[in-house]
Amino acid sequence: MKSQMIIAGLIRRSGTSKKTGNQYDFWTATVLNKPIIQGVTAAAHGFDASEMSCDPAVAMTLRDSKFPVTCDAQLRLDRDNKAIIEVATPTTQKAVAA
Repeated sequence: MKSQMIIAGLIRRSGTSKKTGNQYDFWTATVLNKPIIQGVTAAAHGFDASEMSCDPAVAMTLRDSKFPVTCDAQLRLDRDNKAIIEVATPTTQKAVAA
């Protein structure tokens, strides 16, 4: 699935799980979204930030970018139906307005 998104930053987490003792190493991207409002008693302005997993190749492509960066992204679903950024191609170094 293709999507255009604003990526505000990247985070790499690595270490050893205290619970299982297994090693882990993964990247997440902080993505800025237009807020989704449900109901008539809410109002929102600006962006809503969320974290989304990304392939290490995406992080290597974007890590030297001037954030926030607008990207054309290719997403895939993992076995838990969570979206993962598989490919991200920067389209501009400036974020689009909400």
